[in-house]
Formats: sequence, C-alpha cells, structure tokens
Amino acid sequence: MGADLRRSVNWKIKLLLASIDVSANLINTLRIEAEEGTAKIAEFSLIPHAGPISVTKWVGKSVILSYQQQSDSSEFSEHILFNGIVDEPLYDPTTKITTFICSDQLQDKIQKLNRSEINTLMNGHWSHVVFDHTYDNWQYTQDLLSTLPKSLDLDNTNNFQLTLWQAKEAPDFIFTEDNILYQSIEVQLANRREIHNQANILVQYRYQRLKQREIHFGYQYPLSFCEQNFRNSTLPNVDMIQQAISGTGWHLKGNVQYSHQPASGWMKCPHSHFGWLIREEMRKFLVRDAMFTLSKRFIQTVTENYQLRVNAPQSINQFGEILHQENITVEIAQDTDKFSNIEKYQSAYSKSVIDSNGDYVIEAEDRAQLNQGVITKLNQAKTAILKSHRNNLITFKTPLHPVIERHHTVKLDTLNVKAQGKVKHIIHECDFNQGSSQSTITIAISRTDDEMEVCDIPLIPPNKINQLGEEGLQINIALPTYLGGKKVSLEYNDTWDGYSGNERSERGGKIYPEKFSITVPGVEEAQSPINYHLNNQYEISIPNELLLLSA
Repeated sequence: MGADLRRSVNWKIKLLLASIDVSANLINTLRIEAEEGTAKIAEFSLIPHAGPISVTKWVGKSVILSYQQQSDSSEFSEHILFNGIVDEPLYDPTTKITTFICSDQLQDKIQKLNRSEINTLMNGHWSHVVFDHTYDNWQYTQDLLSTLPKSLDLDNTNNFQLTLWQAKEAPDFIFTEDNILYQSIEVQLANRREIHNQANILVQYRYQRLKQREIHFGYQYPLSFCEQNFRNSTLPNVDMIQQAISGTGWHLKGNVQYSHQPASGWMKCPHSHFGWLIREEMRKFLVRDAMFTLSKRFIQTVTENYQLRVNAPQSINQFGEILHQENITVEIAQDTDKFSNIEKYQSAYSKSVIDSNGDYVIEAEDRAQLNQGVITKLNQAKTAILKSHRNNLITFKTPLHPVIERHHTVKLDTLNVKAQGKVKHIIHECDFNQGSSQSTITIAISRTDDEMEVCDIPLIPPNKINQLGEEGLQINIALPTYLGGKKVSLEYNDTWDGYSGNERSERGGKIYPEKFSITVPGVEEAQSPINYHLNNQYEISIPNELLLLSA
C-alpha cells in the first residue's frame, strides 16, 4: 500500500515577496515546476488587500518560497523550494485575486556571464564551423550543451548545477511503497522512432597550397674558342637570352651569370697562333655560357574528405542501424592574389617544404579550425545518441519532498518497478484549501537491452590524410646548341630550345635563323585540384541503468 497524503506531516509555506513575509495571504494552490535544462517556474495566488492595488509594482521583485515541515520534536525545519523573481502578475478583477508567475532567471543569469565564465562553467565544445556566430550567451550555452551529455540548472539556492545524465552508482534518494503515493507510478518507455544509434558525419576541408617552382637553366656553347673561331660559327648574345627569358612569363631569380669570349690578346690555338682583337662592349655582349634560374608561383586547391561514423554497438544489436546524417564544410579563405600576382621574383616562404616535384610548398590552411569543428561535431553526435536512449521515463508522486533537485539520482524500489536514474522533472504542489502537498518526480533512464561491453573510442580528429611525398629534386635543364650552314646539318625545327645559329656555310648548306629559345615545363599537373579521402569510425557505449518491470 502506498503513502497517503492524509498521513503527511504538518507543513506550511513561507513566502517572502520583495523581502516581505506575505505567507498569510497565500490562497488556492502553489505550483513549482522544475524541468531539466530550463528555468524553474513558480505560480501562486494572493488574497486581495484592502484599497487600491498597483499590480505592476511587483514585476521583477524577489520571491523566496520555503517549505516548513514539523519534525518529531514539534519544531519546523525549513527548506527553500524556489528563489527567483516575479515575471508576470495576473490580476482577476472578479475575484480580486492576484496570481504571480515567477522564474528563477536561469536564462538571465547566463546572459550576465562573460564568455570566459561560461566556458569555465561548461567545459564544452564550440566551433563556428558547426554553429552560427552569436552574441547571445544563452544560445552559446545551448550550443555547448549540445556537445555534452549533461544538463544545466539552477539549484534551490540559485547556484549553477551542471549534471551528467548518467545516474550515479549510489542514489541520493531511494523511494519505496512506503513513501510513494498509492498507484501513482507511471511508466513511459522509449520508442524506436525516437532513437538513433549511428551518426554519419561527412567533413569536407578545402584549402590552397601555395607553390613556387624554380627551374635552373644552364647553357654552354659546345665549341672551344679556337674551334669556334676556326669554324667561324655564330654565338648567342645577351639580348637574345634576356628576350627569351622575358618571353617565358616566369620571373628571373637574381641575375644571369654569363661567361664571354676572351679579351683581346695573342691567341695560341692548336693549328695557328694569331692576334685577337675585340671591343670590350662586344666581348661582353657575346655569350659562351649562361646560368640562370626562373621561378613561377601558382595555386593548387586541396580538398580533404573525411567520412566519420559514430556507432552505438549495443543499440545497433538491439534495434538495427538507425542512421543520422550530418555534413560540415570547412573552407579556408586566403587572399592568394598577393602570393601569385607579383611583378618580380620573390623568394619562397621561409616555412615552405619541398614536395616530390621539387616545388616549394606552403599550405594555407588552419588545421586547428578543422580539428575544433570535427571535435565539436563528434561530441554533438555522441550527445544526441545518448540523449535518444534516455527517453525511458518513470514518474511517481510522493508527499512533498522539499530537498530533491534535478541534479539528484533517484532509485525506485517497489514490487513492480525497480529503476534508477537522474531526476528530469519535478513538480511541487500545495493545495491550501485541502491542506495537502505533494511532489511529482520524473526520472530518466538510459537503456538498451544489450549487455555487450563497449570500449569508447576517444573522439579525436583523424590524422591529416594528405602527404606531399618525399622531397624531390629541383629541375635542372641544359639548353643545347644547333648550328646550321652545312649540308649535313639537321633540318631546322622551330620547337628547338637553346641557341640556333650557323657556322661557315657551304653551298647547299642549311641556314638556320639565329635565335635563343626557352620553353619551361608546364605546371598544369601540379596545379590541378586534388582530393583525398579517409573513413574513420568511433564507438560509444550506452549506459544501461536499472529498469526492471514485473507484472
């Protein structure tokens, strides 16, 4: 047989309104409702005063409601049930009764905190990749809560309580038939529609690789001074080479290093000795050897695709896969024009690395931003899965229990129902006309019916999946020489790189146009967008809290 309100101890309610004791004016009923994660609401009515009433003066005034019960020693103990302010007074001109609706100001108290205080209180996860930027502290707190299997409430003394959903091993209170009202237990079990046990998170991370390719060119005239003079062959000149360099569209690194014809003097060649006379200006104009480096900057777009799956194996074994899909995109915006649109050579960035193509590479990314987004999304997925498994609700009534709060763990131990869970909802009701007071308490119980042991895999971001490869060698190109003028000379080819000229011609010899050409290898392949793909899986365990029902 359950408890009977008629056998309850003597009790009374103390009401301080704007610090004035108006307990004697309470009439009809008092109702205090505290639901998980929301402001506590109190509603009570006062009998009218004689004379004019200014109802609006009560808005924002302090309200403290205490429950006093008589102990065996005939003394009254006092417990605060509610501490807040008047939110809305309602005046009934027919009955002249004023009803007060009051709040414990949970939202207002959060709004008054700064972000540092909220972060310290919550210790959750937040990323602008997952959430919209907000200046609203309440919304920011709700964002953080979506990544935590916890609830945030104010206790009866208006202190913040951040409480794990999972029930404590040792309950704060145990209720049996002796202190539960007769036939007041209600059981509401979770249905499959409310459950999901898999979250598939598709992450797309896009950024740019800033690349700089440097190609070293070398030109060496194939004939010695004596051979060139004997064969009367032409030489390239500085203007030719400079014009060819400009025509590539690449930037010259530093200056071209030249070697020229020897200065005027007596020359000793194998077949003759002779005096050599050349103006210094001409000598420095003609080129025997040249070395130079050309550079080009370009951009490659990189996309990393991660498919992350969060699984609850116990629930999957019981219900099958119930999938929830989430997508996030992280795009790192960089002003690449400053990098690529340069008027003259600039050296590679100091933090560049050399990739397999020999290019200097720096990745314009923000890995910390990606990781924070992934951590936030993984924890949000875990929290949503855990939340969907605690929709088993047990509700029961008891003579008013003034000290029970939402952060408590309750065990129900009756003949037909044995359950243990965190308090989710409390309603205190006092009927001043009937002289009765009771509490309606709801506990939430997390369950699957699969007892397999699951070791939670830490929710950490996957390792970076793209690799630049081993450091490659930079490109070196030797530019050749093609001399015409002879019958045996090759057929001229306009695509030749290097120098084309002539030696002493003979009748019927092939005469080449005299020019210097440079063709640089294209960067199209190294510039093409590239995609990487990685799958990663995480497992989480569902708390199996006590829930035994019997006929």
